Amino acid sequence: PVFSADFFNRASNGEESYSLEVYPNPAESKVFLQMRFSKPKQVLVQVFDLTGKEVRKSIQGVKAGENQLEVSLLDQSKGLYLVKVSSEDGTWSKTVKVVKE
Repeated sequence: PVFSADFFNRASNGEESYSLEVYPNPAESKVFLQMRFSKPKQVLVQVFDLTGKEVRKSIQGVKAGENQLEVSLLDQSKGLYLVKVSSEDGTWSKTVKVVKE
């Protein structure tokens, strides 16, 4: 199964659009974030366990158009995790539940 969402944001510097797909879910060792942006930007990817503890964090530069990022869950126990993807400038954020098997 794939989580998919499309977003549209009216920013002060013009309109932006972006989309996010997360797969596979459930996952065994990693998930992929397939993202599409109308403008290049920096994104913050965070993974939290159910206690709220941040177990992984990275900042990635993405280009306008299609981007794919890999998030490793290899060193995490089986269970439910929250993967949060947000723009470094704070204009958008999305959190997705991911199950590690």
